[in-house]
Amino acid sequence: MTRAKMPAWQLFRYKPTKDESGRWTARSRYNDDEGVRHDIKRSGRTAGAADRALRLAVKQAELESTRRKELAAQAELASFTLEELAERWLQARRPAPVKIDNIAQTGAPPTDGLRMQSWNSYRGNLRNHILPALGKTSVAGLRTPQCEDFIHSLYKKETGDGYRTAAIAKQVLTQVMDYAVRQGHRTDNPVRSVSNLPSPRKTPVKLRPATVAAVHEAVRSRQPEPGVGGPKPTGRLSDVVQFLLSTGMRIGEGLAVRWDDVQIEGDNIWVTVSGTLVEDSGVFDRQTYPKSNKSHRTLPLTNDWIQDMIRRRHKQFQIRLQEGKRRRRNSRKNYAPHVPVNGR
Repeated sequence: MTRAKMPAWQLFRYKPTKDESGRWTARSRYNDDEGVRHDIKRSGRTAGAADRALRLAVKQAELESTRRKELAAQAELASFTLEELAERWLQARRPAPVKIDNIAQTGAPPTDGLRMQSWNSYRGNLRNHILPALGKTSVAGLRTPQCEDFIHSLYKKETGDGYRTAAIAKQVLTQVMDYAVRQGHRTDNPVRSVSNLPSPRKTPVKLRPATVAAVHEAVRSRQPEPGVGGPKPTGRLSDVVQFLLSTGMRIGEGLAVRWDDVQIEGDNIWVTVSGTLVEDSGVFDRQTYPKSNKSHRTLPLTNDWIQDMIRRRHKQFQIRLQEGKRRRRNSRKNYAPHVPVNGR
């Protein structure tokens, strides 16, 4: 039967002995935190004195071991940068990849409520703004004044530019430092004391008829540019623009519409926003849930759409995502919505 291992910093059984000179000596052994065995002995004028000296020596050895570990941890933490921490946080928060099913087009649910669009936004803000400015700073050395100056430097109060960039940077940096606290790298989050960004006043802007007409004309007259790649100009881009203007959808929502999302009852027609396109490293996938819960909605369309939509449907003018296939960035220009218009 295997003998149980002695707990760390506890003395093995021993008995003090007396030598010819009358001094008492206590000899024993102990294991440290790594399981290494150490021999130890101490002497005294009496058996009790030798015993106390032996126990005191073991206690001092334990304290010294703890101090060395703390110094090593401090040295490691001092060299642990925000860039290293942020990369770990990004991987921990990465949502599950979207899986494309050729028939049902089912997608993987988001991880911890974080969607791929948000994760891509966080990653872009980190690599374009946060890490170039603070990436080499040690996690232990990051202070609130640094965070205050950096975040507010992204927002130009005079012009109102950069508010969203600064707001996302503050949100991301807060989450990264919360992660540092959970991992034991810090006991506080310096970003939580950063002052609030002044919220800009946004005035709703309505497109004028002349502006809409100019957009349609620019799309209609689009021609290939010498030396510029990409798909040839077709009527699909005009369809996309008209579809977005008529529904108010985001471009990712509009390009993700399928015939399953369209309901036609007599002269009435509705389209449901049930998904969106998401980008990952220049590649687009369709996920079966929109950007947020509020984004899932049903919109009525005008009667002018019905004949064109039915005619297009009879011609099977809809682009299907093949199982396992992903669309590159340049494919987005040529990817018409599944509900095209204008008879092109």
